[in-house]
Amino acid sequence: MVGDDPPLTPSVDEEESAPATDLGADDPEWEDESEAELGADDSADDGMTVPIHALGAQMRVCGATSLNQRSGPGTSYTILRALDEDTLVTILEESGSWLKNDRNGDVGWSHKNYLCTPMPTTAPPTSPTMPPASSASESRNRPSAGTLRNAERIADHAGYVVANTGRNGYYGTAETMFWLRRTFDVLAAERPGAARPQIRDISVKTGGRPAGSWPHSSHQSGRDVDITYPRPSCDATTGCPLGTVTPSTYDAAATWLMLETWLVNNAARRIFIDQSLHPSLKAQARARGHSEAKIQQWFGPVIQHITNHANHLHVRFACPADDSACIP
Repeated sequence: MVGDDPPLTPSVDEEESAPATDLGADDPEWEDESEAELGADDSADDGMTVPIHALGAQMRVCGATSLNQRSGPGTSYTILRALDEDTLVTILEESGSWLKNDRNGDVGWSHKNYLCTPMPTTAPPTSPTMPPASSASESRNRPSAGTLRNAERIADHAGYVVANTGRNGYYGTAETMFWLRRTFDVLAAERPGAARPQIRDISVKTGGRPAGSWPHSSHQSGRDVDITYPRPSCDATTGCPLGTVTPSTYDAAATWLMLETWLVNNAARRIFIDQSLHPSLKAQARARGHSEAKIQQWFGPVIQHITNHANHLHVRFACPADDSACIP
């Protein structure tokens, strides 16, 4: 197929035209996170434009056996040449849905729907790919009415910043901590130098709902983690703040790598993300080679829209295999 215009598959706007259904308060998975900090750190200019495709980055032709390079950003411009599938190009400029690109000195404009991030050449992390079969920690009962035994405290990692929310929610199961380490090992390998998000509340040491301010209906059994969205750049010390993001102001590629690590390993039971970000994440999944059938298995059953999740994502990990009292 020759690529010029958007593919015949539904556009992200068409896919997301119907609003996602919010879970009701009577649903055991319901999550109301009206954090006191909601919006407090939202000082970013949501009107700023951050190219989805980083200028100067390499991309490859995908989804088309032959992709046109044109003299300008549109189908009305002259075709200069055609690029074979998997050809690598360097991105020079972005104009709407079109990218100016360079293939060894051959420069032209091509539609961005047919340009994908190259598969990583960096060697995968050498850390274990799966958690141990058993651990001393134990997640008990439901996330919204549970406890935590023999908790493990989150460790420092070069890939994230542990936020001080004042709620001492630093604890979780050993399996939760494994998946956090694993995820940020993958990010470090595939996107070295990327901005660091914040890890916010997990659970308190013994689980349950602690005294004082606890703006969560869940986070009681060591399996729920709040993480701010990666952005193109953030303060090196404090990390990416708790603040509302839009498809143009967050790092969709880095966010998808986090989700992908959990999804392909069946580690996450639920991932709560505002529906406004779903189209850009689906685009990243396609660019990484995941099928439409697999994307449908993930978006809806696992990745769900919940209000108050445009400023952070919430992952709920599955019950550890050896935690017999854990209720999903």
